[in-house]
Amino acid sequence: MGVANVGRTTYQWGLESTNGTAVAATERILLNEMTWSPIDTVDRTTLMREIMLRETGDEIVTQRGMDFSGTGPLLLDQFHTWLSMSVEGGVSAAGTTPDVHRTWTHDRVVSGVPNLDSYTLETRFRDGTNGISKETSYAMLRSWTLDWALDGPVSLSVDGFARRRVASIYTALSGANLIPGVEKALSGRTTVAIDDTFGGLGGTVLAGKVIGGSLTFFSGASPQRAMDNRTDDDFSLEVYSAEEMSCELSLRILCDPQTAANGDYGTELAKAEAVAIRAVQIFIEGSDIGGGTNRSLTLNMLMKHQAGTLAALGKENGQEIIEVDMVATTDGSSAWFSATTVNGRALVATGTPAS
Repeated sequence: MGVANVGRTTYQWGLESTNGTAVAATERILLNEMTWSPIDTVDRTTLMREIMLRETGDEIVTQRGMDFSGTGPLLLDQFHTWLSMSVEGGVSAAGTTPDVHRTWTHDRVVSGVPNLDSYTLETRFRDGTNGISKETSYAMLRSWTLDWALDGPVSLSVDGFARRRVASIYTALSGANLIPGVEKALSGRTTVAIDDTFGGLGGTVLAGKVIGGSLTFFSGASPQRAMDNRTDDDFSLEVYSAEEMSCELSLRILCDPQTAANGDYGTELAKAEAVAIRAVQIFIEGSDIGGGTNRSLTLNMLMKHQAGTLAALGKENGQEIIEVDMVATTDGSSAWFSATTVNGRALVATGTPAS
């Protein structure tokens, strides 16, 4: 008897031109794993039918849909697609042929609606010979998280929602779309800078201090049902809540005992107690794409310290460690979050290199 093998399970995606209208997949999704959780609900109101049983056979499904999550390494040639599902949609790459690199800039501004891109996600379970193919449309992200640890690559986790999963004609991919190029972003090639304004981003690098951290971005998107006579009984559109839009940063840094005027710890202690805006830049560098340009990811954000002070977290390798926790804020004019990805892709959800 054949059973589906994890090693034969594949996931693919394709950009929808109209939200919720399914399309054929155009690229494999490279993650360690994806988990699907149905959000279907069933009405079990019992009717008086002279049946001596708790369930009287009158059940009916009132809502369908899927939540999904995934984990894996941060891949600079695919992260721009995740950004289009979470930070800003409708973004095109800057750069033209014959350059082999492209620049993707996704901004989140204080007054704009992000209008995220939606994707069709295909899943295929196989035992090596037989397969079951499913797909779901209108997939977007609620959040993503990047984690840094010095003994490994930068890790990515995603959390999203989609419509009901239905039978699919699995898209046969080939070449680079079937097996996209893989380069894992390394924690050890990440730098963090903290300054006073967006204009000064990247000026004050915490050199030799940061030993770990995490960043979570919350898109503010969620599914919204309406009385639209959808036979699949799932949601009709996505909505955005300002109360759910944010990002949270946690850094573990070596305690710097210098004076408040010169030391990183002293500076951030004073800023925390003053509840001052901090302009944070995280820069991750990859390998040469070609022509002397490296893959990279630059994350810029306006933040404030979560607490009104800083204190030692504990000891690690005989050193005092400070945990710096920050949350998104705004100065009323700048983008409060911006992500710039430089990679070798001219389009979202495609493994074909730019040329």
